[in-house]
Amino acid sequence: MARIGQYECVQTRPSMKDRVRTLREEAILDASRELIESKGYAAMTLDDITEAVGVSKPTLYLHFRSKEDIIRKLSDRCIHQVIDYLESLDPSRPAASRLEDFIVWCVSTRFGENSLLFQDLSLHILPTSDPASEHYLLECSIIESVTALFETAQNEDGIRGDIPPIMLSAMLLGFVKNWRIDEMLRQGKLDHKIIATSWMSLLRKP
Repeated sequence: MARIGQYECVQTRPSMKDRVRTLREEAILDASRELIESKGYAAMTLDDITEAVGVSKPTLYLHFRSKEDIIRKLSDRCIHQVIDYLESLDPSRPAASRLEDFIVWCVSTRFGENSLLFQDLSLHILPTSDPASEHYLLECSIIESVTALFETAQNEDGIRGDIPPIMLSAMLLGFVKNWRIDEMLRQGKLDHKIIATSWMSLLRKP
């Protein structure tokens, strides 16, 4: 029991039922992500998911209404990872240095072993996003945060200042989601290091 001022507050832990529900939901999301990586979103079925997790269709429907609902939740989880990373950057460091770290992180998580599946998620979620939905608001929060980082870097004279920060933000996030980059990586025309260093070269003052 915790005390806040003159009031005593009872701290309750999630019930076993709630914890099991959360673990099952995470298992469904993890399995769905692996299936998207191996088969692609279009080919993935609910039967694939239930078989991978070991649950019945009615149990799956207790958590998600449809395949689209699953991918929307997956996308939200990915966006939270981006927000968490941005918030983890030390604000006392120069903005240009933080920006470079963010670009390297975006490249490694987008195209690396732990890909965030931005392309598949964006293709199927963004066209149908409701401006009042959590997903849409999360997307907006990322754009605002990245734009603010670009703006601070420009104000500190750390990067070129002749391009509006909002445009730089849109260019970076759009680039990260571009499926053609996957093709160039597979063909050996690019690698992660070249992508990150090239972005910083473009941002440096001419």
